[in-house]
Amino acid sequence: LALGADETDHALRTDVVAAMLGRRQDGTAEPLVWLTRPGELDLQDVDAQWLAAALAACGEAGRPLTMVVVNRHGWRDPRSGTARRWRRLRRR
Repeated sequence: LALGADETDHALRTDVVAAMLGRRQDGTAEPLVWLTRPGELDLQDVDAQWLAAALAACGEAGRPLTMVVVNRHGWRDPRSGTARRWRRLRRR
């Protein structure tokens, strides 16, 4: 799903995450929300907006939330700041 920050508001973002949670048939696996975007992994407004929506949707569903922001260089948890970087290996 590719939605820009300008195309959504909090209610729509929450509905999108809730709909994705509802697609899980077994309900046993903990949800993992990951937001992909270009740029650095520093906290951006769009990260905070989707985090708020994911927290609301998971809270309503009574589910725990793990969320990471991912780019081509690594990932970052917007709540804790925990991050991992990787190096892309290319054959020359």
